[in-house]
Amino acid sequence: MKTVSLPRVRLLPAALAAVLVALLALFGSASSALAAPAPGQEGAPSSGSLTIHKYAGTPSGQANDGTELDPEPGRQPIAGVEFTVTAVTEISGTAVDLTTAAGWDAVAAYTTTPPETADLTLGSATTVTTNGTGVGVAADLPVGLYLVQETGNGGHNITEPAADFLVTVPFPQAEDGWNYNVHVYPKNTIEGVAEKTVDDASAQGQGDAVTWTVTSPALGSGDAGRPLTNYRMTDDLDQRLQFVPGSVVVAVNGTPVDAEYYTVTHPGGLGGDLVIAFTSTGLDYLDAQAADAVVTFAFDTEVQGIGEVPNQATLIVGDGTVEDTYETNIPNTPWGAVVISKYDAADQSRLAGAVFEVYTNAEGSGSPVSIDVEGVATTEFTTAADGTVTVPGLKAGTYWLKETQAPAGYTLPTELFEVTVVAGETAQTSTVTTEISNQQQTVPELPLTGANGQLLLTLGGIALLMVALGLVLVKRRKATSDA
Repeated sequence: MKTVSLPRVRLLPAALAAVLVALLALFGSASSALAAPAPGQEGAPSSGSLTIHKYAGTPSGQANDGTELDPEPGRQPIAGVEFTVTAVTEISGTAVDLTTAAGWDAVAAYTTTPPETADLTLGSATTVTTNGTGVGVAADLPVGLYLVQETGNGGHNITEPAADFLVTVPFPQAEDGWNYNVHVYPKNTIEGVAEKTVDDASAQGQGDAVTWTVTSPALGSGDAGRPLTNYRMTDDLDQRLQFVPGSVVVAVNGTPVDAEYYTVTHPGGLGGDLVIAFTSTGLDYLDAQAADAVVTFAFDTEVQGIGEVPNQATLIVGDGTVEDTYETNIPNTPWGAVVISKYDAADQSRLAGAVFEVYTNAEGSGSPVSIDVEGVATTEFTTAADGTVTVPGLKAGTYWLKETQAPAGYTLPTELFEVTVVAGETAQTSTVTTEISNQQQTVPELPLTGANGQLLLTLGGIALLMVALGLVLVKRRKATSDA
């Protein structure tokens, strides 16, 4: 036979050498009282089968002696996983013929863990795929030693495939003789990481909703099995976050579940522990899901503060015996503040009474950004006597300040003022100050007395004299005519 190179393998069951010693003992003392005769004896089957039971999670520690376990381990079955079962014909040049003592000697002497790939000469291979109950059967296998390898994950999120292993058909059983229908239970480690994301794309001003989503590990991850006795998400909210009641959405594989399947508790106000826990009905629902199904917990908070606002959650899964704990990564949402400082362009004096709005575009079109200021939605910010006003909470990014009312006696700017909001570790590093000047208005010049006024007075005096002179002349003419 041709020797081929294979991935390094590990032996299953453990302590194969000890098992093979028992095989040899049984081989030498087989009797008609055994349930099945030893290979090579009269009436012994020439073939058998290998049944692979595929479950999620790490090994449960339950002993596997080649028989079908009843009850089966508390693990969810995984369908669609492919295994390749390959006959081992030689070990280091020695034929593996389990109908002879020499063949068993060759197997018993091979105790390297993991096996050296160059030591194995392989024969024909059979491929089996697990069904909906996680079972795959390789039937009609000639008596011999087989290498079993997981060669396809069936599209599941499997992070650590089952280790390669060797198994004999038949398999010895101390009390029942030889088992020609061997059952094995290779385990998988499915992705066991809980993740958290934040969606603050639509948030602008303090008080806007920010959505957090926690994605659980696959239901078949870790050590906890079925039935589940505990499945909950806890979130110790930052003191700058305020939970929004009624915002929770719990889903399995993207499909929202009934609200009766879980409870939501939170003390209210800023910070505090948010706990979303599955009820007994919800646990029954989860028990019926596939091993690689994932649960998501989505909820909203309002940001009431500035800086890099972090948020981490913990997922706790239990089966009454084992309780697995998964902590998420720590995403954050960045927020900062803007201080507007208004001054006279000529003498640098500070100006009160300037009113500003905040926009997300350079044109100042659309609605201004609304910001929660002590529970009141606010869009206008007016400078105080010291010429300043604080815009208390904006998500990090670029904004434009629009002056909508200038201080009395000053011109209203036509341009908008660009400002970049940043978020830092402290409130001080998360606040930016913008200096904005104003020009005084121009007014009409007051009229001045001078030459024109004197001219008008002179002309007026002459007119009066002429009127008086006329009156005198009229009176003389009248006196002459009367004489």
